[in-house]
Amino acid sequence: MTYERVTYANGWTLGVHVQQRLDEMGLTAARLFEAVLSPTLTYPGHPDKWGRPREVRVADDLAVVVTASQRLAVTVLWHGATGRDALGQAA
Repeated sequence: MTYERVTYANGWTLGVHVQQRLDEMGLTAARLFEAVLSPTLTYPGHPDKWGRPREVRVADDLAVVVTASQRLAVTVLWHGATGRDALGQAA
């Protein structure tokens, strides 16, 4: 499958990598935006290669790494999980 950057009506852009991860994890963009727009926990991430700060936004068991200044979702991962299947069930 081929992925391209997509900008949504809410002003956020999903990069190629995050879209690939959503497919691998069996998640939708709507689920990702729940974490991005209404996180229960936010903490600093590593800066990108240009030095722009990133942050991790967490909701339930999902963590999304974003470059907030660009409204760009970079990647998504299970937060605090040691292993999960494609539907998010504990392995």
